[in-house]
Amino acid sequence: MVREFGPDLIVTDLMMPVMDGAELIQRLRAEPVTAGVPVLVSSFHSELVEGADAAVPKTRSFDEVLDAAETLLNRGGKLC
Repeated sequence: MVREFGPDLIVTDLMMPVMDGAELIQRLRAEPVTAGVPVLVSSFHSELVEGADAAVPKTRSFDEVLDAAETLLNRGGKLC
């Protein structure tokens, strides 16, 4: 789907039923078409996963997640 739709940003959880978020990010970074798409992790675990551009704990408000997403889209790079 990512190759088909070409999103500007991907928001993912780490805990998913078929493939975890870390594997998803690894696969995205390995594909030339998706390697540069910013990835925001929103999970109960707030650590930044290798390859992700930002992480926001799920315990934060939705507005904080939106702020992080907007920052990534505007910067086109990693969120510090």
